[in-house]
Amino acid sequence: MPKFRRPVSTGWSDIDAIIGGGLGKSELGVVIAPTGAGKSMVLVHLGSEALKEGKTVVHYTLELQDTVIATRYDSCITGYPLSDI
Repeated sequence: MPKFRRPVSTGWSDIDAIIGGGLGKSELGVVIAPTGAGKSMVLVHLGSEALKEGKTVVHYTLELQDTVIATRYDSCITGYPLSDI
């Protein structure tokens, strides 16, 4: 039986080209960077892209408050700067 892969775009065409169109179901993407480099923002961006494609997103964090994450999602989805939300 053929296996079909329907990846969710990362929103970054260069990354999508490298990983075959985005992240697929049951695949693990790892974001590694030093403290303060924007890892949490990258995860919000990836979640926002999945939401735009109609996917259900569950975002767990042990670091930031829910209101901080929500504001970041609002900024990513609407295109308004964080400072305006």
